[in-house]
This record gives sequence, structure tokens and C-alpha cells, in this order.
Amino acid sequence: MSSSRSTTEMDYSERVMRVLNFIQKNLDRPLPLEDLAAVACFSPYHFHRVFRGMVGESVKQHVRRLRLERAAQHLKVSERPVLMTALVASLSFLPMAMATSAGAEVQRPLATVVIGGLCTCTCTLLTLLVLPAIYARFGGHAKESA
Repeated sequence: MSSSRSTTEMDYSERVMRVLNFIQKNLDRPLPLEDLAAVACFSPYHFHRVFRGMVGESVKQHVRRLRLERAAQHLKVSERPVLMTALVASLSFLPMAMATSAGAEVQRPLATVVIGGLCTCTCTLLTLLVLPAIYARFGGHAKESA
């Protein structure tokens, strides 16, 4: 009995490792639970339970964490501007915003907040750069005529 249990655990470990490698290679594309379960040759429900038990976080949490870590690493070592990094990170959430499969009611609000954050960055950029330039251009005339 113990031998079959350890064989099952090894088989599950190999399947989860296969999925972890698949996730790492495909972080830029949508990763629906059904596709990941197919890589592991499990039903989606069973895969989610096995993945959570072995990895310690849900599939969605794992993918989100990896994407955020990658964005943080790009910010840390890249010469690329922060706004461009934010845009790339936000665009990776676009498939979640358009999801219609099971769980979309949970994915859509999260993606909306992340993508909306990009708009906030743009608004901040406009406030810090464009408005002062407009004020310097047109606001100076009011002082001269007073």
C-alpha cells in the first residue's frame, strides 16, 4: 500500500512539475485552468486541488505572482522606462479582462483594476508633465499683465 502511495505522489509531482515548466514558458499568453489541467492530464477540479496542495497556492495566485515578479525584475535590471514596463505588465492581464470561461466573474474585476492602473499612471504622467508645461506656457501671461 505504501509503495503505491509513493508511486502516486511521484507521478503527481512529475505532472505538477510539467505544468510549472509550461507556465514559465507561456507567461505571456492566457493560461486557463482547463489548459493547465490538460498538460497534467487531470480534470480541472482535481488538478486545482493537487496543484494547491503541492505548490501551496492556487494556480491563479501562482501565475499572478510570477507575472508580477517578472515585471519587478524588469524594473530592477532594465533600462526600459517604467511606463513601458507598466504597459507590458498590464497588457498581460488583457486576456483575463476578456475571459468568458468559468471563473471569469472573478478574473474580470482583477484585470480591470490592473489595466485601470495603467490609466492612473498615464493620468499621473499628464499631471506631472503636461499640466506644468501648459501652465508655464499660458499661466505666465497672467503675471505679466497684473
